[in-house]
Amino acid sequence: MGHSLGGALVTFLALDLISKVPELAKNEKLFLATFGQPRMGDEKFAKFVDDNLKVIRSVVRGDPIPRLPPPWPIPFIGSYKHFGEELYINNPDQDPSAFIECNAEDPTCSESIPFRQLDLKYHSGPYYGVNMRDATKELNVGDENYDYSADPYFNYDPNYNYGGAMGVNGGPRAIYI
Repeated sequence: MGHSLGGALVTFLALDLISKVPELAKNEKLFLATFGQPRMGDEKFAKFVDDNLKVIRSVVRGDPIPRLPPPWPIPFIGSYKHFGEELYINNPDQDPSAFIECNAEDPTCSESIPFRQLDLKYHSGPYYGVNMRDATKELNVGDENYDYSADPYFNYDPNYNYGGAMGVNGGPRAIYI
């Protein structure tokens, strides 16, 4: 799991890990989740990632970082492409937990927003009710009543079928719009 450049780095980490432990690539319960990740490579790289990893990229409407680098050809470099499934949070100000499932470069999801409507304020979320700026706050270190086994920034609900919602762990595959 990673946010922004951290999402790109954890993708490289996951690819390195499955090259060293190939049986992990066959484990359908494992997936990589990123938030606000930029494009990383060309079409061949995107296909390689899709062939080897289950990737779920969450993108908030208006976040400019996932739109970088641009998808059109750059002289002497080429074109960048996204990989994986996109969970597009279309209305973060009103319902940050509602999302649309899209394919990597779906023109009706995050790619549909005009550049003039992009704003860096959306880069930190909210992602499913969690703002990434809050993830850098100091933990309650020293509080004897604090539950250190719980993630302080993500309220995991053991009764919710996260796998079904994201098309992993035996849940239905994502619906491409």
